[in-house]
Amino acid sequence: KGSRDDTGVGGLFGGSPDVRDDREDDEDWDDDSWFGGGSYTQGSVPRGYPADKYPIYEDGKILFGYEDKNEFGASVYSIGILYENGDIDTINAYYRDYLKHADYYTEDKQDYNGLMYYHTGRLKGYNFFFTVAEDPANDGIAVFIDLEEIPSASSVLKEYQEYAKELPARYPSAQFPIIDGGIVAGAREGTIEGKYSCLVSVYTDKSLKEILEFYESVIGSIKNKYKYIDEEYFTLSGETDNYLFSIRGYTDILEDAEVVRYDIDVAIK
Repeated sequence: KGSRDDTGVGGLFGGSPDVRDDREDDEDWDDDSWFGGGSYTQGSVPRGYPADKYPIYEDGKILFGYEDKNEFGASVYSIGILYENGDIDTINAYYRDYLKHADYYTEDKQDYNGLMYYHTGRLKGYNFFFTVAEDPANDGIAVFIDLEEIPSASSVLKEYQEYAKELPARYPSAQFPIIDGGIVAGAREGTIEGKYSCLVSVYTDKSLKEILEFYESVIGSIKNKYKYIDEEYFTLSGETDNYLFSIRGYTDILEDAEVVRYDIDVAIK
């Protein structure tokens, strides 16, 4: 899990339902064209495509447009555009001007049977992969847009539910319950000076504040209490009548979704 499958077309991203897989044996197939010798008819932009976030340079011919869902229910879009008699520097600059503001942005340039520019990054809720390439066979510029929506934390955790671990039998669930919807990612038991201890790790879509407030409420009276919280981290520690404990949480990324991971460390006094 976590790998990204690029599912565009025309020899750039791999196969798609409308790409002719027999092109090696097809005398009409043109290896100099991103679109394989003009086998496409006019397509359209997928209905759900986020044009307000990823505008398309005008005057292009949409040769294909696909919309799908990934395993987490997030939207995936692939679009192929041909700009006949287009200027690669002008078209590439148009896309670069808004893509360059992305997180993790990169732009690469190659010259293989014509200039090619690749843009990757994360912007406004999507991972993107753009290619702007000269298409000598069509005397134009080919643009491929590949978007994958960042999934929600709840959808990712739902898929990961099947990997949840069981809590150890001796873990004090009554005093330190797992927050509703939390997934136990791991648990380790041991002894400290001959007394039982346990460390449990949990993933959740709850906020740091919600988790902190939940444990303050369920634990109740806490001696030698210490707590701290900021935008990325929280800690709560102290003593109950029977246990020493420390709970630490922080923001994390799982399958591109922002989640919270927290650890509960308890030991018998």
